[in-house]
Amino acid sequence: MTRSASAEDARRTLAGVRRGRLPVFCADDARPVGRVEGWLTSPGHGRYLLVRSGWWSSTVRRVALSDVGSVESRGVLLRLDHEHFLKQPPYVPDEDLALAAYEALLTVAPLRYAAVRFIQIQVRDGVVRLSGHVANEVHRRLAVQRVYASPGVLRVEDDLVTDEQLVKAVALAMVPYRELQPSRVRIRADAGRVILEGELESPHDIELAISVAGSVPGVASVESRLWARARSARRRPPRPSQERRLVMIVPGEVCPPSRSVS
Repeated sequence: MTRSASAEDARRTLAGVRRGRLPVFCADDARPVGRVEGWLTSPGHGRYLLVRSGWWSSTVRRVALSDVGSVESRGVLLRLDHEHFLKQPPYVPDEDLALAAYEALLTVAPLRYAAVRFIQIQVRDGVVRLSGHVANEVHRRLAVQRVYASPGVLRVEDDLVTDEQLVKAVALAMVPYRELQPSRVRIRADAGRVILEGELESPHDIELAISVAGSVPGVASVESRLWARARSARRRPPRPSQERRLVMIVPGEVCPPSRSVS
């Protein structure tokens, strides 16, 4: 085979090739390693030749456009040797990859069933984005590692927020306000829901605490169990259960910057 003028010429030549018809050869092997499955154009990630190998348990691999050497009527010649071809990442359709990512999360015992419903999975061209809430840093790392290990995942964009991060972020947001000091407001978080408890001087301070907590990125909702200090010693303050309020917050961007695993 003679090499084509450019990889782009190869793409144009293969544009009309029927799937599964044209064999693919490595640079060091006269036997075909598979057949052309198609082309994948991934915005931001380049173009790939999809090569299906095997009969009974076939695998589709991504081969970068730059690794395509030439295209002729009898087949496609890659610039890769057989060993490097086998190391190319597998290709899995996004819908199947999203299901695989979900099943991978179910293998993490702390996240199984209850916690997984607070995690959102988005897949595009092999890149999986995880967002939502988990309890702590250990759970976050486990979720990212298990999803990244799924065949076909090129990269994991980690936008998960932990409840630990939310508690710290809300506490820091309240530091500038003298009336909302830690000795007065206790902060907890559960799957993005921030719970405020304690006794403040006035209803105005309660509204301020709710507003400050709700403005923290990543907070899904604020539940107030705060109560105002009684003005008269004869009047006992109402119990927190009588003052509970649940305030829904329009989700903003998550607290930490997006992390990427690839």
